Amino acid sequence: MKLCPRVVIIGAGVGGLSFAIALKRKFEYQDFTIFEKTDAVGGTWHEHTYPGCSSDIPIPFYSLSTDQDPDWTASHPFQPEIQNYWARLSKKYSLTPHIKFGTVVVKAVWDSHAS
Repeated sequence: MKLCPRVVIIGAGVGGLSFAIALKRKFEYQDFTIFEKTDAVGGTWHEHTYPGCSSDIPIPFYSLSTDQDPDWTASHPFQPEIQNYWARLSKKYSLTPHIKFGTVVVKAVWDSHAS
């Protein structure tokens, strides 16, 4: 019997969601958990909601190449639109069951002797 490693992802922001989507799409891998400190996905796009908050780079750089959105309203859209994009991807790839919301990770230790 081949054992597969369990994967833990810290944060449900752009990086964490992108990694989780890649695990599912490229490797058909399901044994992962995302620990997210807030109550929603999106990372900085969820937490930062000040007036005028928008992307400082063209939005394709904040988008997955596999999930381009042809309906962006601007080349540098505002926070709600970017947040909505990542929330839609989370739903599309059924990531919510993998996410533990309201969970702060304060320490992680590698045990090289564990099997």
